[in-house]
Amino acid sequence: MADRSQYIQMRKSNQWDLNWFYGYYVENVQGSPIPPQTFIQAFNMYFQFSAAEILERLDKKFEVQKIENEHGQIIYIS
Repeated sequence: MADRSQYIQMRKSNQWDLNWFYGYYVENVQGSPIPPQTFIQAFNMYFQFSAAEILERLDKKFEVQKIENEHGQIIYIS
């Protein structure tokens, strides 16, 4: 469900599909997942504070290659 090409499209557009993140969570959770609405509310708030850490972890998981400028803005990603 949570595939690499969708993730890269989100990274390129800077538009975050919370349903994609929920799918990723369901695929990787140990035990029973929480309901989608609960996850989306909590994750949305968490993402506001920890986006860099979340994205860095997913970049490693999906083996994303990126080039950033001197200000940390992504100029290339694949």
